[in-house]
Order: sequence, then C-alpha cells, then structure tokens
Amino acid sequence: MTGKLLGVPILIYLFVLAAIPFHLWAGYAAKITLSYIFSYYTILVASCILFYNSTFLFSLATRRFGSFQPWLGSGAILWYLYTTMIMSATNYSYDDYSHDLYQFTDWFGLFNPWDITEYLFPHLFNKYRGNIPIQTLQFFSFPVGKNLITLIGFYLLSYGLLTSAIWQGIKRCFRNQNTTIWSKGQSYLFVAISQFMLLGMFMQGYDDNGHNPHLSYLRYDDPCLSYLLSNSFIIFSLIPILSPHRQTVQDWARYRHRNTSWLKDLIWGEKSPALLAIFINLLITTTPIFLAILLTIGYKPNILFLSAALTISFFLIYATIAQLILLQKTSKRAIWAYGTIGAVFFVTSMITSFVDSFSRRALMQSLFSPYPFWLFSFYDSTDSDAIEFIKHPETTLLIGLCLRISVFILLTLQLKRQMRILGESATKVLSSPNA
Repeated sequence: MTGKLLGVPILIYLFVLAAIPFHLWAGYAAKITLSYIFSYYTILVASCILFYNSTFLFSLATRRFGSFQPWLGSGAILWYLYTTMIMSATNYSYDDYSHDLYQFTDWFGLFNPWDITEYLFPHLFNKYRGNIPIQTLQFFSFPVGKNLITLIGFYLLSYGLLTSAIWQGIKRCFRNQNTTIWSKGQSYLFVAISQFMLLGMFMQGYDDNGHNPHLSYLRYDDPCLSYLLSNSFIIFSLIPILSPHRQTVQDWARYRHRNTSWLKDLIWGEKSPALLAIFINLLITTTPIFLAILLTIGYKPNILFLSAALTISFFLIYATIAQLILLQKTSKRAIWAYGTIGAVFFVTSMITSFVDSFSRRALMQSLFSPYPFWLFSFYDSTDSDAIEFIKHPETTLLIGLCLRISVFILLTLQLKRQMRILGESATKVLSSPNA
C-alpha cells in the first residue's frame, strides 16, 4: 500500500524536486523570507498527502463504477478546488475587511492551499487593501490568523484530522473491498471531531463586550444555515460510508441468532445495518446547534424538540431507503441507491418551493425539509396567515412528525422483512443436499 502511494506519482515528485532550487532562488530574489517559503512547502505537502490519500480511498471504495471512476474522482477534486477558490475570492469585501470575520464554513476551504498562499505572499495577488481575510480567522474566539505559527499549526491540525480519517478507511478497504469505509465506532469519533472543529469556527467574532453576532442572530445569519448544511453533507456522506451491501447483510442475518446482544451489535457491529449508528451520529450533529438556538434565541423547548425529531426522522428515512436498495439483487446498487435519494430530495424540494400559502408551505416543510424550524426566520410580518402559524406551530410540526414516523416505520418493517428473507434463503442454500 505504501508502495502505491509513493510509486504511482513518482514523476510528480521528481518534477517538484527539480523545481525547488529555482523556486528558492526566485523567493530569495523577491526578498521573501525562508520561513514563509518553507511554511508554504509544509502546507503544500500536507495538502498533497490529503488529496493523494483521498483519491486512493476513492479508487478502493468505488470499484463498481468501472471506467467512469477516474473521471468522477478527478471531477470531484477539481470542483472542490474551483469552488473554494471562487468562495475565497467573492465572499469578502476588499475595500473594508477590518470588521468582517472569516466565515466558519471556510474550514472546508482550508484544505485548499489558496488562502494560505495569499497570506504568505500577499503581493502575488495584490488585491487586498486591508487585512487579508484569513488573518481574521478565529477558533473558539482565539485569534488563530494573527500569528504565522498558530495559523500553520491550525492548518496542519485540520489536514491531520481529515487525513487520519481517510487513512483508516484505506486500511479497511485495501484488505477487504466488501467492508464499509469506516466502522461504526470510528464514525462516532470522526463526527464528534468534525462537530468540535465546526463549533470552533462557528463560535468566533466576540467583540469587546463579549458579544457574538453569530449566536445572537441565528435566525438570520448565514453562518448558522451553513452550519446546518455542513452537517447535512456529513450525514448524507455517512449513509454510503456506513451502509453495508447485500452480501454483508446476508451474512449477518444468517448468524444474528448467535449474537448475545442485538443492541450492541447494531451500535458496534461490522455487518449489521447502519440505521442505529446513523441515529447516534444524528444526535451528535444536532444536539450542539439546537442547544445553541435554545439558549440564544429562546424558542420554546417543545418547538425545538419537534424540530430536532423532524430533522432526525428526515435523515433516517433516507438512510432506510438507501439500505433497502443496497439489499436488492440489481447491479450497481450503490448508484441506484444514492441516485434515488438525490431524486427524492430534489423532487420534494421543488414541490415545496411551488407552494404559495405560508401555512401550506409550513406543512410541506415539516414533511420534506431537514430543518423545518428555519421557516420561522423567513416570514412576512404583514402576512396574517404567517403570523397565525408562527403563534401556534406545534400542530403543523406534530402532523409532519407523525407522518414521517409512519413512513419510517413502514420502511423499517420492509427492511426487517427483507433481511429475514435474506437470512432464510442463505440458510436454505447451506442446508440443501448439493451445498
């Protein structure tokens, strides 16, 4: 495995080694300090390690894609690099940046060395009149971007955490292509770490009075919505990472009677369905933000509880749909599973967007939206229908929750039936005379 990582891109390594002396000479001629140049090299090496490991894991986990695999992987990396560069170039006001904060969502942008290049070599771009955006970076209100050492350390910490998570997946998939990318225990740890990093980027920007605008204006502030969308991306990514395929579930269903504890096996087991594990990860991702909303905005606890239950049930329904499709005999089950999820999510979002009445749109949100409570923040104060709903939203939320739970129960019963059939068919094959 190490030979593949070091040997495949050997031409790139030789090219870089040949270019380093010329690069150092150019930096010396431009009067750039060696500490900045070697800091840039350190970040660039860490970034390359991350992306090389990412592509290696992608190649191991998506063997079923065939010849489409390299195009999809290359396109995903190019899309990420291009998107983060555009976000970095357009999210900030270059005329007066002294009062703006480095958005917490740009933690994802840190894996692109673009921002650190602007920080180390500002005259290379020459487009900022004040502070460079990354200089305002804070982590739990600690000014990380004010010092080169702390900034480089934060970069390396971020790269190290994500690279270690990817490396764990490589070690699992390299020896057994039928296993899940992460174990369930690893997913709990990595999701908890991601929440710690996101919260650290989120809780920033305290002024002299200890005021945090991100926490005081959660209803209207883009960072809070970005936090929720980031968690949606994490959970949707966990569904293919943790969901076992047909043969794995069949083996588990055949021998599950030997397990001493069903609950323990569903939480930690390697071959059992991932619904309970995804539920635990949902608790890890939703608890911090809903507590922050409860403590800062003052929503009624019952409304937040219903909203949290709606959020959890939303992702559990999609995870159950994916698991059901992965148990089918069709070829390219993974593509069908996640294509179906994307199609259902797109169609329901389009249906919701075409509803005019606020009360009807609220009902649609409670049925199809992952975060229905966000509807409370965007309503017309002159709309009598909206005002009446905002006064008593519990009924609508409760209707949506009951319907979601009903759908989830039906899907779970179908999943249980499918696993029983798989277990019985495997047992019959083993007990047949010709077996």
